[in-house]
Amino acid sequence: NSFVTGRTQSLMLPVTAGAFQTSSQGQTDAFLTMFNNVGNCQWTTFYGGQWAEYALGITLDKLGDIILVGYTESPNLPVSAAFQPALNGLRDGFIAKFNSLGTMQWATYYGGNSGGIFNDDFVSSVATDSGNNVVVTGRTWAANFPVSAGAFQSAYGGGNFFGGDAFVVKFNPAGTRLWSTFFGGSGADYANGICIDKNDDIIICGATESANFYITPGVIQAALNGTFDAFVAKFFAS
Repeated sequence: NSFVTGRTQSLMLPVTAGAFQTSSQGQTDAFLTMFNNVGNCQWTTFYGGQWAEYALGITLDKLGDIILVGYTESPNLPVSAAFQPALNGLRDGFIAKFNSLGTMQWATYYGGNSGGIFNDDFVSSVATDSGNNVVVTGRTWAANFPVSAGAFQSAYGGGNFFGGDAFVVKFNPAGTRLWSTFFGGSGADYANGICIDKNDDIIICGATESANFYITPGVIQAALNGTFDAFVAKFFAS
């Protein structure tokens, strides 16, 4: 089966009877669609609140459940069993888990408040590990982004219009947060991709303009070489 997500401004998106959310709720809604292996639509649902939602990433866990991520501007996004039940700023990331029948299992806002200076938070990519834990990455402009005690980087590094700090957040299968960290220097840093290796370690990639970005000894490129450089970073699972 195939699962797709994205955003729509259409009031006539072909949703299925009995879908989790059968009508558009705002300016732009996310959507989630399942096709079988010959391309027939099994179900489609809107996912959104009264303002704008953008879905930016999707993955499946080993049980066939679907996790989609993105960002929202809506104070009434459907959330449940939520780590963060309310919008915190102009725009927050979101993580939402559905089963293969299209029933929402849990969903949460995730983000801080930049004070309206920049865009607050985006969750751009998601992966799951062998234990069906959910790991997400993205970028934040909020110094009060919710990081966990003992995080690799507990303080906001800085940023500008192009980006604040990247972040990595890990949840268990039920939506309980396990840990969260900033990852960035004093310039703009953002993560666009994430994957999990066979040891359940986490690899993220993105771009940075920070001359003081975290670099480990002996790497192939130890210094910034231009305005923006790509980066790849690997974190242990725990």
